[in-house]
Amino acid sequence: MAFSGSGRLFKLGIWNHDTAMSKPDQLLWESDSLITKGGTYIYDMPKQVRVDGNFYVGVRQLDLNNVAFGYQMEQPVRPKTFFYAVPLGDTNWVDFSPDAPYKFIIEPRLQADYDLVALDVNLPKDTFNIHDLDTVGPTARIGNIGVNDITDSVRIRCIIKGPNVLHYDESVYDTLSSGLSRTFNFPKKFAPWEYGIHTLTLIVSHRLDQVIDNDTLVKTFVVGSRKDVTIRTAYPSGSSTFVARMDTLQPISTIMNIAFANSGNFNVVSEIWLSDSLRSTETQTIQLGPQGSQILVWKTYPCNDTGRLKWIVYTDLSGDEYTPNDSAIFTAFIYKQIDVVAEKIKSPDTTTIYKTEENINVIAQIYNEGVFAGQIK
Repeated sequence: MAFSGSGRLFKLGIWNHDTAMSKPDQLLWESDSLITKGGTYIYDMPKQVRVDGNFYVGVRQLDLNNVAFGYQMEQPVRPKTFFYAVPLGDTNWVDFSPDAPYKFIIEPRLQADYDLVALDVNLPKDTFNIHDLDTVGPTARIGNIGVNDITDSVRIRCIIKGPNVLHYDESVYDTLSSGLSRTFNFPKKFAPWEYGIHTLTLIVSHRLDQVIDNDTLVKTFVVGSRKDVTIRTAYPSGSSTFVARMDTLQPISTIMNIAFANSGNFNVVSEIWLSDSLRSTETQTIQLGPQGSQILVWKTYPCNDTGRLKWIVYTDLSGDEYTPNDSAIFTAFIYKQIDVVAEKIKSPDTTTIYKTEENINVIAQIYNEGVFAGQIK
């Protein structure tokens, strides 16, 4: 069956067929209360239900929230096929035909000869501290809901993927009789070291399996830290050069809380140094939720003086579990392109007395503080 939303209460039911009225009649079976999940929803019957001839399957909404059951347009809708009744438990079934041209997306499936199902998969916990050194292994449960026993190897495979890396891919093999389920413990080889949301996938497979849409089960878990903020990005980065009295430095940084708890208030500090002299310092106080981030824009720094520039940005969170990722450094060199300086007049000399109409040679000492050659007039 299919739902367009999640978190709504419902029950599944099976009714026999009233041959005289061509409508649902006696309720043969009803599930426990269930909760919808958006998309395709597969429900494996816990035990067999005997039906004779035609029968109906359906959904019972348990509260006033629309269960958002999946449907498709059908024009004209088939008569004596799709029914509804209001309120819950009412037996006055109303045919959708001809006024409501919709068909429900629900498909009862009879027991197959060979049908394996992935029932459950778990790790010891759903949140891992990246600084713990223990390795763990998944636990998986599969069932054989087919008619026949499977007497040769069934492959049970567990895969763990992080945001960017495949961390774990292990398989075990066994046989399984009809109507039974079994729990399997996988090797303890998974070590959580990549930050972020991971997916744990269980896949059961066999060459005779006739139903494949219940062979896979996916769960998610988080790898992070209890208390850890980091400089996610810093711009500019690496090293660069600036032209004195022409360029400016506009520092921007992204701060991220890679922990699975709120950070609380903490300071982020920006410092600009020029030739080992502190020229600018600025502090911003922020707080971040789990996996939250914030872009910080710092004051623009005018590159008026030459020398080696260094921009440092760092976090100051009390109790941070991992400090090597708490700072970032950018280096640059500020230079002059062309800067001709008149340093000294050597002639005429201020200590010399010159005669009237005496020819005097004018001699000046100049130099170029820039890095490019320039023409002097």
